[in-house]
This record gives sequence, structure tokens and C-alpha cells, in this order.
Amino acid sequence: MDKMHYINGEDTTCRLCTRVQETHDHLFFMCRYSLQVWKYIQAKAHTRWPNLSWNSLVEWTSRRCQDTKSTNNKIGALIFAAAVYYIWQERNKRIFQQLSQPATTVGEAIFQVIREQLMSSNGISLADGTRAIWNIPWLARPLRDTGQDR
Repeated sequence: MDKMHYINGEDTTCRLCTRVQETHDHLFFMCRYSLQVWKYIQAKAHTRWPNLSWNSLVEWTSRRCQDTKSTNNKIGALIFAAAVYYIWQERNKRIFQQLSQPATTVGEAIFQVIREQLMSSNGISLADGTRAIWNIPWLARPLRDTGQDR
């Protein structure tokens, strides 16, 4: 069993759903809370993830991310990294600060951080459909001064 690391015999129950023992697979992909986060981001980003174990999904994502020419693969890597990070942060807030947020709030935070990353990435060329999904406007390019107005 893939148990998360705990010190001093702490409770190993998932802090997000409080129902089962916390493992990587459960925490990030099978927990009701995490599933809500994933469903939110998948719906909003118009994307789908394969139903794989933690180790298999990490391997699958790593292989896909090696194709750096594919914008969808880059976005997929951002989604995976941000989702894992934000779910882990939510877990830690519940343990150490006794704070919690709805899954939709976490999902929206993930969407916005990826959107900001896409907006600030000069090296990523985005198709119109992708721009629409992520609400990224076309920026007007400054007109070149040809000197004809003088």
C-alpha cells in the first residue's frame, strides 16, 4: 500500500474527504474532493485525463511533456503540476491551519494560474479555440512607423 509519510503515528485518514486512508492515488485522483477539482478544471479547460494510478499518470504526463512543440502537451503539463500543487496545498491548510476551501475555488485558482502562465508565455503559440477556452485576448500589435505620415 502506498502510504503517505506521517510522523509520530498521526492519523492517516485523508484530510480532504475524511473517509479513507490517504495514499497518493487517493489524495490526488480518487478522493471525492480531488475528483471535484479535476472535474472542474477538465470542464473549464475542455480537456480530459486518463484514469491511471499516480505512478502511471506521472509517467504518462512525463512522456507527453517531452513533445515540447505541442501546445496541448504544454498546457497538460501545467494542469497536472498546478492541480497536484493546489490539492497538496489544500490538504496542508486543513492539517496545519484548520482552513478549507470548496473544490470549485481550488479549481478556479488552478485555471487562473495556468491562464496567467499562458498569457505571460511568449514562446507558446495559441490557436483561437485555445485562446477562447482560457479567455486570452489577442493583443493588438503596435503599428510599425513607416514614416509615411510625415
